[in-house]
Amino acid sequence: MNVQVVAGIIENATGEVLLAERPQGKKLAGLWEFPGGKVENSEGKEDALIRELKEELELDVRVIASLGCFPFVYPFGSIDLHVFRVEALGVARETEHVGQVRWLKASTINEAELAPADIEPLKAYLRLISPPSVP
Repeated sequence: MNVQVVAGIIENATGEVLLAERPQGKKLAGLWEFPGGKVENSEGKEDALIRELKEELELDVRVIASLGCFPFVYPFGSIDLHVFRVEALGVARETEHVGQVRWLKASTINEAELAPADIEPLKAYLRLISPPSVP
């Protein structure tokens, strides 16, 4: 069974999104990701995301919408990554759960720096915020 994981594409008032660096000593250390974490037993996905973002970043958020589930297979195991678009309701703080954080325009994110499971959610988010123009 795949591990159930939630992540938030957190937006600020200036249209930037938040990335968190995986801390040293953890799998995928040094790569950047959309913050989140594992869903606990009988916990709803949105509740899990709100809890994880509060624990990891001391950040309150408002969930805007689900962007879907993105299954991914790593060499160390399989995950179902449930991704949500969320609004930051405060300031994210670096804690022991993240290496560092940075805000940037989604269109400038370098996929090579991302945890592999976050690449497809990024593409889905970019399609959402920049729909193709109709000729």
